[in-house]
Amino acid sequence: MADNGKTKFDYEIEEFEQAFDGKRDKRIAIYGTGRMTATLLGRIKGFNIVGLLDREEALIGSSQYGVEIISREAAERNADMIVINTAENYWRTIYNRIKDWNIPIYFRNGMLAAQSEKENRAADEYFNKSYDELRQKAEKYDVISFDVFDTLIMRKIYLPSDIFGLVDKKIKGFADTDINFAEIRRKAAALSDNPNIDEIYSKIREMTGWDVSLTEKVKQCELETDFKLISARNVMTELCRELMQEKEVWLVSDMYYTADYIKKILHYNGLDIDSSRIIVSCDCKRSKEDGSLWEFYRQNVVKGRNALHIGDNEKSDCMRPKEYGIDTYFIRSAGEMMANSSLREILPQVNSLYASLAAGMTAVKIFNNPFANTGRGVKFNDEKEAGYCLLGSLCCSFMYWMMKNSVSDGVEEIVFFAREGYLLIEQYRYMCSLLKGSKFPKAVYMEISRRAVINAAIEVKDDIYEAAMFPYTGNLSGFLHDRFRVESEDEETLTTAVIDIQKDRDTLEKALGKYADEIYRKASEERAGYLKYISKLGLMPKIGVVDSLLYGNTQYYLGKIMKQKMNGYYFCACLDNDNKCCRRQNMKGCFQNKEDTTGKQSKVWKNSNFIEAFFTSPNGMLIFMDQDANAKYAAPMSNQKAFDIRLEMQEGIFEFMREMADIQEKIAFDDLCNDTGFAEDLFGCFMDGGFEPSDKMKKSFYYDNGILNNKEVPIWE
Repeated sequence: MADNGKTKFDYEIEEFEQAFDGKRDKRIAIYGTGRMTATLLGRIKGFNIVGLLDREEALIGSSQYGVEIISREAAERNADMIVINTAENYWRTIYNRIKDWNIPIYFRNGMLAAQSEKENRAADEYFNKSYDELRQKAEKYDVISFDVFDTLIMRKIYLPSDIFGLVDKKIKGFADTDINFAEIRRKAAALSDNPNIDEIYSKIREMTGWDVSLTEKVKQCELETDFKLISARNVMTELCRELMQEKEVWLVSDMYYTADYIKKILHYNGLDIDSSRIIVSCDCKRSKEDGSLWEFYRQNVVKGRNALHIGDNEKSDCMRPKEYGIDTYFIRSAGEMMANSSLREILPQVNSLYASLAAGMTAVKIFNNPFANTGRGVKFNDEKEAGYCLLGSLCCSFMYWMMKNSVSDGVEEIVFFAREGYLLIEQYRYMCSLLKGSKFPKAVYMEISRRAVINAAIEVKDDIYEAAMFPYTGNLSGFLHDRFRVESEDEETLTTAVIDIQKDRDTLEKALGKYADEIYRKASEERAGYLKYISKLGLMPKIGVVDSLLYGNTQYYLGKIMKQKMNGYYFCACLDNDNKCCRRQNMKGCFQNKEDTTGKQSKVWKNSNFIEAFFTSPNGMLIFMDQDANAKYAAPMSNQKAFDIRLEMQEGIFEFMREMADIQEKIAFDDLCNDTGFAEDLFGCFMDGGFEPSDKMKKSFYYDNGILNNKEVPIWE
């Protein structure tokens, strides 16, 4: 029987009506002619819609959904306001297109559109720097010195002190102690001036009462953890290598690692330099920060010659050496570059170990070169890097979350829904291979689509009308074919707009009445084929399903077919009590606040068009399973034809997962660092103007909705 619960489309109408309830007396022009407007115009009442707007000028004068598409001039003359009625990720693009129109412009949430310009960084003198400038300047000096950390090498963690938090998690696996290691570690380092690592751990032993063996084991744990986090700044190590062939080069560092250990780190990262040329504060018991190390360097190395120091700290690497007659050249660390980039808004959210790792890994990947990415938006070097930065944290965080939830829920088998699951199941299997020693549910890929499963769930005639209420743009003839595989060329079906018959149940029943038996017959065949397909999968009794978002219709109708309640794991999910799918099935959403029961505040939902465009398969949408349980697909669309770019980006996602898992090695599965809120915010920051998509990306990602129509819209123009 039909359910009286709210649907996705009910929520949309309610949101619009609430947002513009006080403007029912205004003449409104709607910008957007897609599915959301089709739904809106078929359902709202009491609003004065005077026209539609579209970017394609050729459509002006024609009508859609019974409303004329008008020009800019007509809108300015005949309307009091424009409402941009599209998915949120298009709002800014559309607003920028029409912001100079002489008419108030609103987003569909009721907010008056205002252009949120990123801070103008043109005046920042740092962005006038270049590698060539530094290379030419270095030619003029007899002695060159480099800072080490954040100049020649850097860490894949935003806050270096968070290394101690990682070590704290790791030592819980081999030490019976409840001390706060991060706190003890910081206190021990502060008890001596310029201590080395051994001296720090000697203090830790005194403070904790650990024996020599445990103290050494914890120290090695810190060294191993830090070693894995360190990566070369390739441009800078190459410059150092070149200058070593021509000039006298030294390294000067404030650090608790000895010169011999720094030599080892640098060697591992592709730079070989004798430890006798490395001057470190812990060896000399002097520091750069207070100037004493620069006095030592001037007296024992420079000796009146022209000297240049290159480093990232404006005080200890620039101001202090100048006081001792040493010229300087400032470069920014990867973290500082991030703080001055289009991604700076994410940094206040770095409030967890996972966030520090994800931000640091991203900064290392994008800002390895201190002279790169100086524009308003980050530019990726290739599609693999795009996958790593744009989706790596999001997918890694989702997998950690989903795996922990499925294990705690007692799920025996995880079913990944097509087509989103095509790439997600590979990510799941890859993550399982990385997290050795833990047992996770078996993974199964299921061919499924809303169209296929809704039809297969039709058992009584009421189900027909429930399936027929999903919005569709086009005529009745196309609707019968696309939705139910029923053919009709009657004049009436060719001229009847579906939006007109979906207004109420009586109208719908009248229009579909003479086709109901044929629809029911086709649905019965499809149900038999789909049940045969499910039987072939041999699913275990307690399954969980994975889908991207939001309402759970696919899970709901699969549950009807299988007569089974299952656990659903989503990027974000509508958990509102009015959502019939949530009431009938178990659903959880990863990227949303507890207060956001609708999932609509999630940055993933706000960029759902890209998520759905990325997570697809090489096949077109599943239409149905035939009587032999063979899948019948719709023709591939642009997303499928450009599928290879997704595999390239997937390699970047795998790289992020591999690095994150490797860094967290020896941390128990249940205690792995994760922060779904930060992963969501980082993704949202990128999508909100944080990067410039390549031409290849622009040509490879489209929004399409097979259950609505076959229209495609590029994600990026």
